[in-house]
Amino acid sequence: MIDIINYVSETQSMTKQLDGAPPRARLAEVVKTEELTPHLRRIVVAGPELTTLPEDTLGRYVKVLLPGQDGGRPNLALRGPAAAIKRSYTVQHYDAARGELSLDFVVNRHRGPATRWAAGAEVGHALGIAGPGPRKPMPLQASHYLLVGDLTSINALWYYAERLPAGARADVLIEIPTAEDRQALPSLPGVRVHWIVEQPDSRRLLQAVQACTGVSAQSEVFLGTEAGKVRAVKGYLLERTGISSLMMQTTGYWKRGVDAERFGKEKQQNPL
Repeated sequence: MIDIINYVSETQSMTKQLDGAPPRARLAEVVKTEELTPHLRRIVVAGPELTTLPEDTLGRYVKVLLPGQDGGRPNLALRGPAAAIKRSYTVQHYDAARGELSLDFVVNRHRGPATRWAAGAEVGHALGIAGPGPRKPMPLQASHYLLVGDLTSINALWYYAERLPAGARADVLIEIPTAEDRQALPSLPGVRVHWIVEQPDSRRLLQAVQACTGVSAQSEVFLGTEAGKVRAVKGYLLERTGISSLMMQTTGYWKRGVDAERFGKEKQQNPL
C-alpha cells in the first residue's frame, strides 16, 4: 500500500518561493490534534519561526519534514543525500500572530512515512515546515465552477469555494472512503457539495460529474485527486463539454499503486 499525500514537485516550485529567496525549513511542534472523520486527522503545529510565513499562506502548500524513527529533532535538510523525508500538504488555517498552521492528514488507509507519523503524532512532537509553495492559480471569473477532489485535496477545494465571485455557482465533488467521512462544511451561497463514496475506478466519479447540470463550456475547473481519475475526468470534460484546457487546473495528488517519490518523478516527466 502507498502513502496518500498532497504531492507537489519537490524542487521546482519551492525554489521560487518567497520572492526568490532560497527555501528554508522551520522547526515546529504539534500543539493540537483532532479526529475530523475516520480517515482525516487535523494536526495543528506551531513555533516562533512560523510567524514569519507570508500573510497569504492559507490555501498554499507547505512541505512537512518528518522526524526520524527515534521521534527526535527532525532533519531540516531540503536537498542532498541526507535530505529529510518530506510530503506536501495544503494549509487549512494559518494564524500568523500565534505562529500556528493547521494541516489535515489522511490516516487509517495506507502505509507510508507521513501516514505513520500523522497517525501517531502527539502534542509536543517536533517536525519541520518548509515553504509555502504557490497555490494553483484560477482566474475566478466564471459564473460556474466544477471543483473535484478527495480528502487529500479537500482544503484546496474549499479555499476556492470560499472565494467565488458574487452570484457564481459551484459544484464541489468530494470522494470519500466511507459515508462516515462526510464533514459538516460551512454553507456557502451558490455552492453545492456532493459527497461520493469512492471506487477504485473512475466510473462513479464520472457519473457524478455528468450529473452536474451547471457544467458548460464557460465553467472553470479544478481537478485534484488520484492521477488516473484526474485524467479520466479531464478527458471527459475536454471531449463532451467544450471546456478548454486553459480553463482547468489539474493535478494528481497521488497515484494508485505508486509511492510518492516515484510519482513525483512521473509528474515532472508527464504532467497531467
